[in-house]
Amino acid sequence: MTRTSSYALGRALIQSWGNGPWDPHDEQRHYPIVGLIDSGDRIENRVLLIDGRGGLWDRIRTAYENGNLDSELAEVLFIEDVIEEDIGETSGSWAFPGPSYTVTHDPRRTDGRAVSS
Repeated sequence: MTRTSSYALGRALIQSWGNGPWDPHDEQRHYPIVGLIDSGDRIENRVLLIDGRGGLWDRIRTAYENGNLDSELAEVLFIEDVIEEDIGETSGSWAFPGPSYTVTHDPRRTDGRAVSS
């Protein structure tokens, strides 16, 4: 099976992080991701809750701060450095083949931002 991505998750993540300077609080929040999720053994529309507190954020933060973070890189790094650090790798790795995703901020965030891509 060939796994493809439209990098819609990457677009939603970039939108959720905004256009300003990197916010270190983004590394300490939960990421509810809603959309078509391929966990290696099943593909389904669902909510995947990711805890960013255990993520390895250096590569994402550096790319963001240098202006090099596009939707493809955001998605790849988030999978490798945040999702897999939080819940581990699956038999075939994580994929997000859907056309759009909603990424909401942890409800404890004061700005309550939610975006869809």
